[in-house]
Amino acid sequence: MYKRESTMQQLLKEFLLDKISEPLPTNVKIVEGSIPIVFFCNVEKAEIATLSLNPSNIEFEHNGVRRCVDRKHLKVSDSQKLTREQAESVYQSLLLFFQVNPYKTWFNPMNKLFQSKGFEYYNDKIVHLDISPWATSNKWDSLSREERESIIDTSIIKKVIEKRGIKKLFINGKTAFNVFCDTLSLNRNDIQQSTFTYTTQNGNNRSFIIYETEIFNCKVVGWNLYIHQGCPQDLVIKINDYL
Repeated sequence: MYKRESTMQQLLKEFLLDKISEPLPTNVKIVEGSIPIVFFCNVEKAEIATLSLNPSNIEFEHNGVRRCVDRKHLKVSDSQKLTREQAESVYQSLLLFFQVNPYKTWFNPMNKLFQSKGFEYYNDKIVHLDISPWATSNKWDSLSREERESIIDTSIIKKVIEKRGIKKLFINGKTAFNVFCDTLSLNRNDIQQSTFTYTTQNGNNRSFIIYETEIFNCKVVGWNLYIHQGCPQDLVIKINDYL
């Protein structure tokens, strides 16, 4: 069993190294000196995964402190393909992303959704993936349809789920869930929707929706609220029911 897992992990690593090595796309304005972030956190140990649209331009450096190895660090031009050694250094920095200088403003609210059940980015039990691994200079919603489609890469999601054996994938927000479904051409009739009502601190009734489906033998759970704009405790409880 261990030998099979080791082989699967090596196949996944080789695939990810090839993706990391790719030069920047030329038909979309990508953050200069960046690399495709094919995962955040320890993809070799993670048990569940989270998913969003694409990396932020501040995933690479903040207040002068680098978050992960990129082309600026490697002194490689945007049009060059990385060597195996260079790709390996990027890979290792992504494994250690949450031990160095993580983007806490975005990841900590996500982390709080799962930590009561023992799953955290900080203990290597969650890996984060994106529908596109490329950090764009412009926000996702300002890109044209053609630009978005040209940088989407669901093969990374598929490979990580299958080779790592991820059984649960969580998607934050209606926009990311819809892009995910459209990209994979999922049949909307196969997506279960459940609506829940909760009471705000002001005494007002509000609702949220939980989406459920399955891909690559992996349970997919999404929700319509974008938790960085507020997350009711009732939603946290419902998400925890899937862990």
